[in-house]
Amino acid sequence: MKLVISLVSICLFIAVLLFWWEKHLDNNHIFVVYFGRPSDVLSYTTQSWQKILKGSLSTTIIAFISLLMSAAMALLFLVIGLLSDRWLRQIEKFALISQTIPMLVIVAICYIIEKSIIGRAFLNIHFVWYCFVPVSIVLFFPPLVYGIKGIRDIDTDMKAMLRIWNAPKMWRIIKVYLPQALPHILTGLRVSASWAIVAALITEGLMFGVSNDQFSIGQSLIRPFSGSVIKGQTLTLMIVATILGYFVYYVVGCIQSILQKKVFGIAAENEKNYPIID
Repeated sequence: MKLVISLVSICLFIAVLLFWWEKHLDNNHIFVVYFGRPSDVLSYTTQSWQKILKGSLSTTIIAFISLLMSAAMALLFLVIGLLSDRWLRQIEKFALISQTIPMLVIVAICYIIEKSIIGRAFLNIHFVWYCFVPVSIVLFFPPLVYGIKGIRDIDTDMKAMLRIWNAPKMWRIIKVYLPQALPHILTGLRVSASWAIVAALITEGLMFGVSNDQFSIGQSLIRPFSGSVIKGQTLTLMIVATILGYFVYYVVGCIQSILQKKVFGIAAENEKNYPIID
């Protein structure tokens, strides 16, 4: 009952806010100038829904495939690091330092490479496909860092026992170390999923540029006022981007639960059943 009352209260508050925005804000108000009115959002959505749907699918596909590529790269680096403890330490240092590089720098470097003579000769691929490269690079650091932490947390007695048994190195990696680190890797991947759409939008905006005639949500949000903008477009795409961000995060969370259940044979514990205080 409390939840219903809370939801109704929130809906009423939003309805009053939208009514005030639609009917009482002056035309020169900054919200109206930049974002239009709620009626403009409805008008733009009904007129351009096909374009919005196409842009949403493109951005979502970039986010999901980039997450998949980032997970594959993280696993590859972990396997390489597990071949030698010294390599694992070096990879950990590399990941910790590299993840502090701003995303704009990574996208800019990839853009320069793509536009260079070498890029035109060897990377002559469409912009949309090339978007996967910077987005995957940005997203692969959390699963790598969390995965290394998971490997470090493996019980020392288990590591010693595997050495005493003289278990083959690749058997240890595939059968013990990676499965034990899997929950940490998936947690890191879920962290990446929380801003995968943001990474895809930034990459779209910077790669497309202002002069490109092809529509993308990222371009419209990164440079919303660089040219003639249809009323209601910016606010509509902000709402769509927010929905896409939650959708990607939710799907990756479901995949995390399914994989953990498949690997360990148990479902992820429901936190509601194990409250911290009560």
